[in-house]
Amino acid sequence: LSVVIPLHNDEFEGMLFVRALADAVSKIDGCEIILVDSGSIDGTLSRMHKLAAAYPQIKLVYYAQDWGVGRAAKTGVLKSSGEKILILDPKSIFSLKTFEEMQVLLDSVNVVFGKRSAPLGRVEKLVVRTFSFFASRFFGKKSDYFCIMHGFRKDVAALLFNGLLMNCDLFPVELVYKIQKKGFSSVELQVAGEHGALNKYSLKEKLKLPVRLFLLWIKLLRA
Repeated sequence: LSVVIPLHNDEFEGMLFVRALADAVSKIDGCEIILVDSGSIDGTLSRMHKLAAAYPQIKLVYYAQDWGVGRAAKTGVLKSSGEKILILDPKSIFSLKTFEEMQVLLDSVNVVFGKRSAPLGRVEKLVVRTFSFFASRFFGKKSDYFCIMHGFRKDVAALLFNGLLMNCDLFPVELVYKIQKKGFSSVELQVAGEHGALNKYSLKEKLKLPVRLFLLWIKLLRA
């Protein structure tokens, strides 16, 4: 089992999440945790090294600049050695139940998509509905395109992440398209967590999301 955690300026809540995860998997033979830091400018990297010294199953990868959560996830996945690969969001609340459920589901499907039920404001709801309307028509149906918590079988993950075009936190949209095109089986699982990717966008950036979707669709058609 490999667990990939993309990080960026996550020295507090993110490191608490990693520690909780490391404690939970400390007795699982062959489990590795791959932390991929993308250009953090706070104390994330220092805390990563301290955790790696305390937990031998933790492996570190880091970039000097912020390449985006999609690039970080891709790096972690392609460096994974486990037959099952989980991508977890350090901005969520670690749930051992969800962690175990994702592994069980991967015995019967190729991909597990996380979906959240955190409450949204009026503007965010409108953005999500508009975004989902376009995304479902261009790329395939998914309940939560902004959730980055997913599980994959190793062979399927390699096919999906090799050549990933989307470096930002919208990379799950591209994955949905590839999964549908290749005919991989998938299922959705309710997970805990905030809509961090959505909350960090300004109103102007939120209004541009449908345009970004269309441009990604063109790139995928040409790939």
